[in-house]
Amino acid sequence: MKVLYLLVSLVVIANALVISDSHVASSCIYFFRKKSWDCNSASAGHMNSNIWNCQCLNIEWLGSITNCINDYSNSTKERDHAYEHIRIRCNGKAKTNYTLDEMKEYQLNATKYLESADLFPKGTNVTTPIEVDAKSFAWWYKTFRDYNYFISMCQRLGWGCVGFWIGIVGLSGIYNYVGYKFIPYSTRQIFNRHLTYRYDAYCFGLNRLELLICFLFFVQVLLMCCINYSLELNSYLYTRWFLLLDLISFRTDIIAFSLMPVLYLTGIRNNPFQYFGCMSHATMIKFHKFIAIIFFILAVVHSVIWTHYARSKDGGGYAVWAADAYFYWGIVGTIVIGIMIGFSIELVRNLLYEVFLFFHLSFSVLFVAAMWKHCETLGWMGWVYSLVAILCFDWVARFTRIASNGFINSAQIEIYGPELVKLEFEKPVVMKFYPGSYVYLHILSPVWSCWQSHPFSLIRSTEADNKMIVYLKCKRGLTRRLSRLNEQKNINVLIDGPYGVLPVKTSDDEGFDEVIGIGGGLGISSVLAFFNERARQSKLVSNYKLNWLINDLKQIELISNDLEYLKKSGMKVTIYYTRYDDSSESAETEKDTDSSHSFVQTVQYGKPSIETLLPQSSLKRRVYICASESLIQSARHNLSPLDELIVENHTW
Repeated sequence: MKVLYLLVSLVVIANALVISDSHVASSCIYFFRKKSWDCNSASAGHMNSNIWNCQCLNIEWLGSITNCINDYSNSTKERDHAYEHIRIRCNGKAKTNYTLDEMKEYQLNATKYLESADLFPKGTNVTTPIEVDAKSFAWWYKTFRDYNYFISMCQRLGWGCVGFWIGIVGLSGIYNYVGYKFIPYSTRQIFNRHLTYRYDAYCFGLNRLELLICFLFFVQVLLMCCINYSLELNSYLYTRWFLLLDLISFRTDIIAFSLMPVLYLTGIRNNPFQYFGCMSHATMIKFHKFIAIIFFILAVVHSVIWTHYARSKDGGGYAVWAADAYFYWGIVGTIVIGIMIGFSIELVRNLLYEVFLFFHLSFSVLFVAAMWKHCETLGWMGWVYSLVAILCFDWVARFTRIASNGFINSAQIEIYGPELVKLEFEKPVVMKFYPGSYVYLHILSPVWSCWQSHPFSLIRSTEADNKMIVYLKCKRGLTRRLSRLNEQKNINVLIDGPYGVLPVKTSDDEGFDEVIGIGGGLGISSVLAFFNERARQSKLVSNYKLNWLINDLKQIELISNDLEYLKKSGMKVTIYYTRYDDSSESAETEKDTDSSHSFVQTVQYGKPSIETLLPQSSLKRRVYICASESLIQSARHNLSPLDELIVENHTW
């Protein structure tokens, strides 16, 4: 289903219905614009609705246009396509209801009354169908054919942008599903250590590989916007200034249109790119943000150009353009994207998450509506249809997951202090759990909060195989309200999931001499999912070591059952209480706090060095880690030559 969906959404044909759709129709239209049809057409702009309202109701104009198209089309297909261009433009602008057969009838009827165009000099109203002189029409035909080729080239460049991301996903899929089996282990280590280093300070959390991909895409878009503007002036582009404005505008908006399905695909929850490329949702969201910025820049350039032209003398005034729905809906679309990007800034998102979520969900739909109204008379509706298909697919898939998981589920809630909560619910029959998977929970306490959901790592209960556990830390908003349900033992939830990249490379740890887990705070949940499953599947787990860094001793009580289970299986568990200070008066009290937890073989007080957590070794080791970015980078730098690092951080 996902393969079919991807093909339908990306291989949709984006037809244009302005001057670029049919060079035959456009050359005939503008050739006859120099004649007077009692419509002031000689001075009309190419998007003037009043001209279309007049011409499309003029029998002489319809007969002349259709006859011109019939005479200069090279095939029946090209002729019918040009007729369709006229029909759709008239139906859209003049609210007519012409059919293709009626276009053909106008042409046949016109042949009975055709007169030479020379009989109607400039300024004289045309009162009968007129035919085109081949010699004088040749220049019009050539210039619009060349212009049509330019638009086609823009569309190919736009598809090139789509192809870039399909290529990235394809290469990622080949490497992650097949290639890693044939690439030497030492080469993979160089890749993991050097290409996935994160520049958190100034590059939006992109690692080196992601930064390289984004840079290459930026260069591609920049080059596509700068090359090949060699086009001669014609009756439509009659000044060099207008020619350059129009060509740049078309280039930027067509490339932006082509990015719309990629933008939405990388941002949705049920993302086929994620599964085809075996890429994490966090990586997809990084690309989603970058593509959104590129799209917004292109949209702003396009909007500024046409706003500037509309306000100019040649444009006829801003008020004339703003009267057209396509014009002001284009403005709405640009503003909507700008607001969405503004609310997506990490600082705003963290402080006003529910506001961010509301605007992002509602404005993603509003943007599609704006693009629909913007393009319905201009063309390229194929790109808009793809957005509708993507959104519908995502929401249908979400609802299907929730329904297949039993719709409303009861979850047992346990509260540990003001910030820590444990949720336990029965595993739905159809749910396929695997380590590294996560679910989105719609918490129905209160019911009106069901519109928002949060992702949580899944852990199989150590007490019953049919029970799933979620550990969460309450911050603000919905999760903070959970911590206040002191007297409530059960809550209702909607379970959307599981999600997560299939564990192709981490289905087992066979071949490694030692497996180390490093978790920071409740990031331990992602690591526990793997360690619990290994303890369940194998009796030989003495080579597993779990290091857990915490700053709140209540977290020990929260996951005590899991730690007890790992201890009994033979794994070594070490807890580091990083907030402990030997000089503090409460030091002894803090030590006594954890003394009841006999399952912990050693408890260390103070922040450990990376050399303590991950000492140098000649053994072949796999390291699972979910912690702060600084700790992850320290671990990456301290890897031994044979170590393999599996990062389970999934923040976005």
